[in-house]
Formats: sequence, structure tokens, C-alpha cells
Amino acid sequence: MLKTQALVADDKLESSDQRDVLLKLASGPWKPALLESQRTFLQLAGVESLMASQVRQPEAVGRRLPPEIFGGDLFFKERDLYYFVTNPLGVSFEREFLVRGERTFWRRGEEETKPTIEVGVISTEAEGIVSRLQGFAAAVEEATKSSLDGRKTRYMSFKWREVEPRTARIARIVEVETDQSPPRFARATLEMTEVQGAEVLASKPTRDALIELSQAEFVREKDVFSRKAKELDSYKKALGQLLTCSLARTEYLLECRRTGAPLTRVKTKEHFDTTHVKELVCHHCGARFGDELLTEGFSPTDLGKKMIRQSYWMTVWVTDLLHRMDLNLDSIVWNVSESGEEVDLFAEFLGRLWIFELKDKEFGPGDAHPLNYRQVRYRADRTFIITTERVSKDAKRVFEELARSSRKETGPLYIEGLEHADPAFKTEIEAAALQYAHDRLLLLEQFSGYDIAAVLRARLGSAAAA
Repeated sequence: MLKTQALVADDKLESSDQRDVLLKLASGPWKPALLESQRTFLQLAGVESLMASQVRQPEAVGRRLPPEIFGGDLFFKERDLYYFVTNPLGVSFEREFLVRGERTFWRRGEEETKPTIEVGVISTEAEGIVSRLQGFAAAVEEATKSSLDGRKTRYMSFKWREVEPRTARIARIVEVETDQSPPRFARATLEMTEVQGAEVLASKPTRDALIELSQAEFVREKDVFSRKAKELDSYKKALGQLLTCSLARTEYLLECRRTGAPLTRVKTKEHFDTTHVKELVCHHCGARFGDELLTEGFSPTDLGKKMIRQSYWMTVWVTDLLHRMDLNLDSIVWNVSESGEEVDLFAEFLGRLWIFELKDKEFGPGDAHPLNYRQVRYRADRTFIITTERVSKDAKRVFEELARSSRKETGPLYIEGLEHADPAFKTEIEAAALQYAHDRLLLLEQFSGYDIAAVLRARLGSAAAA
């Protein structure tokens, strides 16, 4: 997966001094791509002596961001893309999109920040990315100190801190819902027994077997095996998985030999043999319990009942899959409810808020409007409908009509069958990672005038998808 790692320091590097730092970096192994493009331009013009001055005044799309506000450069090394961005005035800017068209406008934000220097690396190789970034940060620091007058660098500390992806939207949901009594949400957790149980229940035969046990509370072995004669091998396999994962257990039913009436249930034969139960008397035939018929059977455990209740197993299964794809559990919440409407699962990844609707049955048209309301209510960037069966044609038609009326480009992502969840999540996560990388470079893109998003897709997008 594409990985973006960044460090920021609360130091001020004047726009007039940035070129000296970049030229110093260019004299070593770090080649600033934007600076080198200007060098090539001047070489072709036969006026390379102008490198010491600012020749290029880029006009970015929309309102222009002057070079004195933001600066920096890009560095391409092996398969990595490094960047260096400065904000000497501590100015915050916010993007504004036109309703139609591709243009982006910028306006000055209300929040004033400190002057900063940010360095980062964007790579498909997560291993060693921290050390590579630290090496680049050290190179920037050394170039700054060696190219500028000591009076300018005297108060620059270069105390780098890691840039954390924002999870403000999940934090806001948690904050609002925590104020309720009781809280109308649950923190995502992953217990090993539940994860193993969810993995087993992702199989429909195993899930159906547990549902049947839960409805009956107890099923005699001879009864269930006789009813499942045509699919006995499949049922025995499913039952074995339930027993192994502690979703079901073996119990014993004591029956009257003469009438077949049930007398009592015990969890183990040992319990029956070592207690006074054997000495009790059957009220049907007068015989000792110890002389009656002990029959083996199966019942759901408390864990099994919990996993099957309201398809809790799906919540655990999806959470585990997302967690294995690098989503932090702190960025996932369950069962957020408001005004009778409940969101099965929220997740925030690299600043993007996702809503998950989980159905262990068909998703019908009656489910569509409530889900659309929740999507609009929470301003979700993406909505996933995950069903073990399918999304009905009528439900899809509802979403198509809603998209046309609201001029949305896309509706929910349909995942019909759990086997499609893994590739669908990977695609969305890669797209989010690519967008986050681009977001870190937006101001540099505006400053330079280059389509950096296209460079990211061409250089790292295909590798990340692979």
C-alpha cells in the first residue's frame, strides 16, 4: 500500500533563503525536481546565470499562491518521492471547489498557525520508511545550516514531530455520542475468540448451522443427523468448526427409556456420573435416572448466541479485515444510533469518513432511503453496502434516482458476497492513500503549477495497486 510519512518542525525559513537551501541540496545526492526544471529551462535559453534569482512566477489554477507564502520542492529517489514544503508566514489556506468544472480556488483560513517546515516521503515500500525520512530531514537541516548565515539559523531548532493523519470526524462523532446516557455507540474491539468465530461464520453452511442451534437451544445428534442425511458431510464439518471455535458445545439429554420424555440436560457425562443426578427417580416410569437413556446433542454457547445476534459476527469480520489493512481500531466505531437510525460501522482513514451498512440478507429498497439519510447526515465520503446475498434491483434504482437528484457522481459501493470485500477494500484504501499523498502536496502543486496528482498516479499509483 502507498504510504506517506511526514515530519514537521516549527521553524521559519524565509522565502528568500529557500533557493540557497535547495541549491545546496542539489549539490549532493538530493536533486530538487522543480529547481532542476528551471535550470534546464535557463540552460536551453543560454542564461543559466539567472539561477541565482527567482525567474519563474507560477500562476496556479484559481487564485494564485505567492511564492513568499509557500515554497518547497520535490525529490525523486529510487521508487520514493520526497517533498520539502515551507510556510514561512504561518498562513492557513482552505480549498474551495466550483460546483462544476475542475478548478480549485483557495481562500485564507481563519486559523493562524506557526511558521513551519515539512518534509515527507511517499512510497510503496513501508519497510524502512521512517529511517529514510529521517535521513532526508537530516539532509534538509544540514543544507539549511551550511547555506545560510548563522544569525538566521541560530534560533532554528529542527525539532521534528510526526504528522498524524487527522481523525477529527470520528473524534467528533465519539464526542457527541459520549454525551448521551447511555452512550449510543460502541468502541471497536477485536477479541481473538470473536475474530476466529467471525471467520468461521463467514461460511453460510456454518452460519446456518449455528442459527438452527440458536433457534432450537438444543438439538439431539440423532435428530439433526437424520434430517441432514443428504448433506451430512457438510453439516458435520460446519458443526465441527462451531465446536472448535466454542460457538457450540456438546451436551447430553437424559430421556425416559419407556416414554422417550426428556428428563434433564447435563454438560458432561462426568457431571452425570459424579453427582446425585443418577439417584433421582423418573416420574414417568419410576426408574433411576442412572438407568435411563443418555443421548448426545448440541447447543449454542453464550459466545455463539452473541455472534449471531443482530449479525454481530459481520461487524467483527469487517472490522478485522479493515484492521489487517492498516486501519487503526481507534478510528472505527460501531452501532452509532440517532433518532432511531443506526449506522453499523464508521471508519475514518486518512481523513476520509466511511459508512458501512452490513446485511446478512438481501438489501432491499426499504433500506435505501434510511441509509441515504445517514450518509448525508454524517457527510460520509464513501458508503459501503456489504451483504451476504445481494442488493436488490429496486434498491439500486432508488440510489440511482437519489444520485441524479443530488448530482452525485457515485452512489454506494455494493459488495454482494463476502468474497468481494477484500479486493473492494484494497481498491478504496489505495485510492484514499493516493488522495492523502496528493493532499500533502496540494500547496506545492499550486505553487509550482505542475499536475503532481498525475505524477503520483503514474509513478506510484500502479505500483501501489499491484
